[in-house]
Amino acid sequence: LILSVIVNSVITGQFIERRFEFGVFRAIGMSKGEVYRKIAMELLVMDYIAAISGICIILIFTFLMNELVYIPHGQYLPYYSDMGLYAFLISNALVMIPTILLKGRSISKCDVTEF
Repeated sequence: LILSVIVNSVITGQFIERRFEFGVFRAIGMSKGEVYRKIAMELLVMDYIAAISGICIILIFTFLMNELVYIPHGQYLPYYSDMGLYAFLISNALVMIPTILLKGRSISKCDVTEF
């Protein structure tokens, strides 16, 4: 819930500042669907970059924790778990799908005459 509120706030702020840009796209002949796809692709690329960055940080942290804390005490922290992967995919989908559907639709309806 907290993650979805944060992501929604950041995306809303980012795209509200760019409403004029999307209005210009509509004025030069892009359809609402094309603008919507552009917004959806931008959101998915940002999500992909964030996911890859997060995975890299987690793997580095896990490696350091294993080498410095767990292995010297005869324990081991696994790098991968099915439950963690499923939780990541579900939470990511629960945040990104409504964001793309709701924010993308409202922003793709921008018109340059509104400014």
